[in-house]
Amino acid sequence: MGDPARSDITGCWAEPTETSEIVDGRLAVRTGWTVASPPNVDLRPDDHVEFAGIEYDITGGVMPIPSVTGALSASKFTLVRWEG
Repeated sequence: MGDPARSDITGCWAEPTETSEIVDGRLAVRTGWTVASPPNVDLRPDDHVEFAGIEYDITGGVMPIPSVTGALSASKFTLVRWEG
């Protein structure tokens, strides 16, 4: 099957979401980001994204956000990483 394709996505804005810790016989930490990217970004829910040198899963869908003029159109998605 080979290595997956890699490509850079520029012009994104990322904001941290909540970080949670679950202790139920083990320690698990969930970290996430909400990302606004340029419109029509080529991502699917099963893709992985590397951000700041850390690999994240996309959780949910990649949602297009149109604007009336097109000047503020974007795509929005959430990145999540579990450790532990």
